[in-house]
Amino acid sequence: QLFAGCVLACMLLLTQAHAAVVVTATQNSGARGDTGVGVSLNIAGNRDSNSPLSADTAAISSFTFNFLWDSSVLTLGSDANIATALPPETVLTKASGSLVLDWSDSTFVTPIDLSGGFQIHLLFNILGNAPLGNTFVRFGEVNPNSGSGFKSGLFSVDFDDQGNLLTPSFEYVDVTEGQQMRITVTAPQNVPEPGSLPLMLLCLA
Repeated sequence: QLFAGCVLACMLLLTQAHAAVVVTATQNSGARGDTGVGVSLNIAGNRDSNSPLSADTAAISSFTFNFLWDSSVLTLGSDANIATALPPETVLTKASGSLVLDWSDSTFVTPIDLSGGFQIHLLFNILGNAPLGNTFVRFGEVNPNSGSGFKSGLFSVDFDDQGNLLTPSFEYVDVTEGQQMRITVTAPQNVPEPGSLPLMLLCLA
């Protein structure tokens, strides 16, 4: 029992020592013409202890989140609750088929703690003539509508042993686990025209 307990403790220590930031996404479906179809980007965890130049999510000094989608299929819906887990000063830059979320601590002394994990939830409207099938909301890559030119990423501030400023970062272009952010467009269900249901019942009689 003592040996088993030691093995378990070592496994837990190794797991904690090699923790890493995890990026996952959700999937959803909706019919042509549907509104408020939601998908989410989820980020959790902290940097790998073997990668000191990876961002410390407990002390984030800036971030950029880029989202891109096919504007012939989707339009962005309400943005009221997109960034509830992020600072109120987060800047949203919207354009056809894209969204950028930016924030930075210009003082470098008041970072935010995102190590508990957070979610960015997007609502989309599906166009009435959208093609059926899967459409993807890409995130991570450089957004052409962003002036920053950054990939999606988290940035923190550290200092080396000589007191030199470091800006460790965690940048990503896709999920690290699971499936990509996706909406499956389906055909709307046929709804009987007003007054047609009694006529159908009469014919059946």
